[in-house]
Amino acid sequence: MLTESLIRQLKQVNISKDTEKTKERTREAWYAASKDAQEAIMSLTGITKSSVQRAYKTGSISAKLALAFAQTLNLNPYCLTGESDEQADCSEELIRSFLGDHGYQKLLAELPPAQPVKTRKRRTKASTEKADQVQPAPEPVAAPVTEARDDTPISAPQPAEPVAAPCTPPEPVPISEEIQSYLDTVTEDEIMLFVRAILLRAKAGGIHAEKAKQLKLFLLN
Repeated sequence: MLTESLIRQLKQVNISKDTEKTKERTREAWYAASKDAQEAIMSLTGITKSSVQRAYKTGSISAKLALAFAQTLNLNPYCLTGESDEQADCSEELIRSFLGDHGYQKLLAELPPAQPVKTRKRRTKASTEKADQVQPAPEPVAAPVTEARDDTPISAPQPAEPVAAPCTPPEPVPISEEIQSYLDTVTEDEIMLFVRAILLRAKAGGIHAEKAKQLKLFLLN
């Protein structure tokens, strides 16, 4: 996600492609946001509340404001500009695409490397290793057969219950040298912005709420 210093490098010129959609969607997003989220948007952009109001009153929105809205409120920035009607979560890939489409190739080059994504191959490997640790179930023991008349059915052998596999912790995700280099240089202000963004997005519920819960537990330990 973009830091405050990067967002403030964006131009404050109108990029809306549909004035009416920008008016409606910006107004709806602003009034649905909490007071903390509204303050976070103004803090990221360095603009005043009146400038935000101008966006949903006139239908004029800049890349700076669109990305601050998208990043803080987990929105699709293309929806705010009227370029798309798709309601999608904000993501690093979406932000990079939006910057490229609006002429910020130079800024894109300044961004840190994208976070590595855990691939299906790695998940399959972890599942295979876990499966290897499952203890084989014991051979079924045949039940004794008693003498009976010819018309009496013989009891079938009952298999023993399988032994549950031991729970093992998931394999840690490796960190590339580029990511480690970025982590070594990240500032305290940037960390606070990341924490604030996670806590704000957690109000939407779902996976973001779980991430915020894990973050709080980590900070309290």
